[in-house]
This record gives sequence, C-alpha cells and structure tokens, in this order.
Amino acid sequence: MAEESVLSIEETNKIRISLGLKPLKVEPEAAPGADAPLPDEDDHTVEAQERRAYENWKKMQAEEEKKAKRQKLKEELAKEKNAAKRFQVLEGKGLADEDDGEEDALNWVKKQKKRQKKLAQKMAEELAARDEALAQEYTPDQLKDLRVAHDLQDIVEGRDGAILTLKDATIDELEEEGDELEDISLAEQERRDERLSLKKKKPGYNVHEQEDEDGKKSILFQYDEEIDGKKKKKFNLGDVLSVEEREQQRKELGEAAKVKIVNLDIPKAEVLADYIDPSEVKIKKVKKKKSKSTRRKRDDDDEGLFPAPAPAPETETPDADSMQVDGAPIPVAPRVQKRTFQDVSLVDDDDLQTALAQQRRAAVKKRKVLKPADLARKIREETEGATPGAEEAGVEEEVGLVIDETSEFVSRLRAPEEPVKRERPSVTNMDMSPEPEEDTEMQDATKEDSPEPEVQKAVETENKGGITTTGLEEEATLNRGIGATLNMLKQRGLLDDTEESQKANALLRDREKFKLDNRLRQLELEKKAKAQREHDRKTGKYDRMTAREREEQARLENKHRDQQESRDLAARFKNYKPDVKLVYKDEFGRDLSQKEAFKHLSHQFHGKGSGKAKTEKRLKKIEDEKKQLATSSLTSTQGLSTSMAATAKKAKQAGVRLM
Repeated sequence: MAEESVLSIEETNKIRISLGLKPLKVEPEAAPGADAPLPDEDDHTVEAQERRAYENWKKMQAEEEKKAKRQKLKEELAKEKNAAKRFQVLEGKGLADEDDGEEDALNWVKKQKKRQKKLAQKMAEELAARDEALAQEYTPDQLKDLRVAHDLQDIVEGRDGAILTLKDATIDELEEEGDELEDISLAEQERRDERLSLKKKKPGYNVHEQEDEDGKKSILFQYDEEIDGKKKKKFNLGDVLSVEEREQQRKELGEAAKVKIVNLDIPKAEVLADYIDPSEVKIKKVKKKKSKSTRRKRDDDDEGLFPAPAPAPETETPDADSMQVDGAPIPVAPRVQKRTFQDVSLVDDDDLQTALAQQRRAAVKKRKVLKPADLARKIREETEGATPGAEEAGVEEEVGLVIDETSEFVSRLRAPEEPVKRERPSVTNMDMSPEPEEDTEMQDATKEDSPEPEVQKAVETENKGGITTTGLEEEATLNRGIGATLNMLKQRGLLDDTEESQKANALLRDREKFKLDNRLRQLELEKKAKAQREHDRKTGKYDRMTAREREEQARLENKHRDQQESRDLAARFKNYKPDVKLVYKDEFGRDLSQKEAFKHLSHQFHGKGSGKAKTEKRLKKIEDEKKQLATSSLTSTQGLSTSMAATAKKAKQAGVRLM
C-alpha cells in the first residue's frame, strides 16, 4: 500500500510539474510500532487537507477531460455531416461530365430547328391575337352604361373630337361610382375654367345664374355647392340621343324660353324737339337765409329827415363873419348822430365778437410762453426797477401797491383772518386827569407803563402782516428764496394744500428719512469693518495664518456681518407698511388714468393703435396741457380762479368776500 501510495504521489508530482505547479512533499515511511493514521474524515491536519484538496482537484480534472473529449467528438461529427451534405448537393451531372449516350452534331442541329419553329409559331399566335383586338369594333350594346365625366355639349362642340380614356380614381371612388371615361384635354380645360372663376371672386348674386336646370329660381344659390356638393357633368353612353332627337329637344327648350327673349334690334331714330316738355321740367327752389335786423327808427327823429352838412376835412376856412382869436383856425367837430338801443344790430355784434375771438386766438398763439426762471427774473427786474423810475419821474404820490392787471388784484384776495387777542398789561397807577389836546413826550414813564416784550413782539408781527395803506397786503416776491416762491404758489392755489396732500408729504418724508438712515447705517457698518481689518492687519493677526486660514476667517466674518445686518433689517422693517401705487405713464411722461392705461396696454397687446383723428386729438390735448403748464401766471387768470375756488372751499362759501 505504501509503494502504491508513493507511486501515486510521484505521478502526481510529474503532472503538477508539467502543469507548472509546485510538487507535493513525500512523507517518510512511518516507523514500525507507531500509531496508525487517522481516517480522512477525522484528520484535520494540514497534510490531510491538502490531500483532500488534491483528490477533489483530480476528480475535477477528470471530468473536464471527459467533457473536452465529448465536445471534440461532437465537432468531428458535425464536420462529417456538413461534408456529406455538401457532396449530396453536388451530386448529378456536371458541366464537364458527358452523357451516357453520345450526341453528335446532327442531332443537336435538329433540336435547335425544332425549338426555333416553336418560338416562331408562338410569336405568330400572339400577333394574330393583337390584330384581332385592334380590329374589333365596339357596339352600342357593349358600351352601354359606361359613364362619361363630361357634358355632352362639350364633346359635340369639340373641333378635333374627343379621345375617351379611363379616369384615374381611387379605390373608394371606383367602388362608389364605378369606371368613368374622360378626355384629358377637356378635363384640363374644366380645371382651368374653375381656377379662373375663383380668381375673379364674383359676388354671390348673379342675374344670369338664378335659375336651375329645371327653370326654378333658387335662393342663396351661392351656397348650394357647399350644402349639396359640387355638381359634376356626366352622362351615360347608352342614353345618348340621336342627332334628330337632340335637335327636337333643343327646339322644345327654345319654345319654352320664348317668354324671356330680349329684343336686341336697334330702335328707330326719332326726331327730337327743340324744346323740353314742360312736364319734365323741375325747378329747385333755394331757401335763402334772411338776416333779420333789429334796427328801428323813431318817428320823431328829425336827423333822418335832413342830412347833415359834410364837415371840413381838417379846419373850417375863416371868413369875415367868423370870429377868430389871434388868427388861429377853429377846428370844427364832426356831428355825432345819436344811437338808441333800438338802433343796435345784434347780427353785427355777433360778427364783431367772432372777429374779436379770432384775434384773441391769434394773439394767444403768438404770445411768448415764459418759463418759471424767466418769470422769476422778470418779476425781480420789475421789483428792482420800480423805485428808480418813480424817483426820476418826481411824482409825489402816496406809496402803495401798483397792480398791472386785474388778475394780480384778484390773486391777493383772501378770506378774513381771525383777530389775535392780546392781553393788555395791568396798570397800577392810572391818571384820571383829562388828556391834553396835544401829544406830549413821556420822559418820566415807568417800566410798568411800557408793555411786556412778548406783547410788543406780537404787536410788531401784527403790524408787519397788517393791511397797508392801499388796503391790500404786500405782494410776495421771488427774490427771497424757495420758501417765498412756494408760499406765493400756495396763496395763488397752484399748490394743493389739502389733508391728503399733507399726509402724502409726511409719508414721503418718512420714507426718505428711512432710506437715509439705512444708508448711513450701512456706511457706518462698512467703516467699522474697514477699521477692524486695518486693526487686525496692524496687530499681525493674519501673519501667523496661512492663506487658507485667512480666507476661512474672512468668510466667517462676512457671514457674521451679513447675519447681523439681516437681524437689523428685520427689526427696522417690523412696522413697515408699504404703500403700493400703480402709476402708468405714457411716452410723454404724463400720468395715465386707469382707463387710459388699459387702452394703452390693449393697443400694445393687439398690435394696433387709434385712428388718425383720435391720435391728432390726443396730441392736441397733450400740447394744450404743456402750454397751460408753461403759461405765465401774469398772463393767465387760471391760477386766480383756482385761488378763489380754494378760498371759497376753505370758508365754505359760494363766493369770495371782498374786503
């Protein structure tokens, strides 16, 4: 057993060496008396495990060898089968193989002659059949029930006749209508006529197409083709009438249409009369507008009876009877006729007013529009140049307010102000003696007799704002600053001073203050951050850090700063109430109303605008508004009427009280 085991191990080592594996170690024989080896199942030594692994590998190798042998046998069998099939296909007589019975040249020539005879006979039969088909004539019975896709009249009127062929149609059309014959030239002509009729775009009403084939009039016949479908001209070959029958039918149709025959003969010429028949004459009466004059003359007016002598051109020539002083000519005044209310012509007054209105419009158009800067400069020049002119003229008049136009006078009117109640200082020592007739100087007056400083200040203020000698307060000028200008505009009513406008101004001021505070706070934070960075740079904080650490530190600082700013903004916007207003403006910068804005957006969306008339009207309106805004307050009374209306509204009165 030991020799067999040793031999088996040696063979195994040979196989392993041939395969490139490490050979197994050979164990020495066991000494006699040694313990017997343990069975494989109970042996867990390394040698036993290797032995079992070798046995398993050997079994696997044997199975793989058997499988390889079986696969090789299968491939050889398949190869043999393919070769057998190949030889089986190639069985039979080849090109180079000779027949069993040898064929000489004479037999081959005979076979070729027989073959040519058969081919010639077959060709002759085909030609004969073709000639018979061409020579065959169709009878009316054979052509019966064949439909032609044209009008019979079109085929008859054709000059070169008609060549009918089968019409190209789809399978559905063939199943519904069957085979049809058509002439290619006539079909093309019909399609051409249809295209021309569509290009003409004739109206729906046509006098010549009002009647159907039956002679009946149809209503809205232009829609018959859409409702009933397109009418096609067709006829069957079996129903073709003869020439005589066709002529008879034509005569019958002509007799039926005699009622509608129109006489085209030229009427006989008639001699025209030299004069028009009075019955044909029509007179058109034109109504004249009579201007009724309201001028009336009195019966006792003697001036109308005797004409006045014509006055001399300049002076009357002196004569002996006339009295002269120092030889100076005496001018003779023309005699003025008296006119009463009855002598006034209302028609002339209307014409006069129309002419004056035209002149006023022309003057307004030619008037130079002053800008606010020019207006302020003009008022300043007039104010500064008023005093020197008066001194040079040497006019000794009472100083007062000079108003150029009535508009300036009305603009200074205002509602009466409530008087300010002043408290008189209490006087302890009162002199009951009667006052002298003349004023005397109070040299020994005590401090108790003099008014207090507050009362004196109030009196001075009242005297400053009191009524001047002319009865009107002093006119505000524009050379004192923006405040004086705004005050003057407010007094004239050009600036709105209602409660709503005050609220809006307060809200606007709050918002501007809020924005300013935010901006200042942001600048302060940026300044602090910059100072902190400078401090860190000077102290050498970043010198001991790497570039990555410096970037991380900067990122953390920015993040902390952003968080702090977000908290501050949240705290500031806690009680913020936004006031959102949708304001629409046009291309000229004007505010649009809701209706105008909707109209503008609608035009933009649909891509179309207003017509020429509306566009001109809108442009004229915009131009008038610009002129109205640019018009000076000295040349326009619109600001005055606004001021009067504002004053009346504050006083809750229907008009303005004149002081």
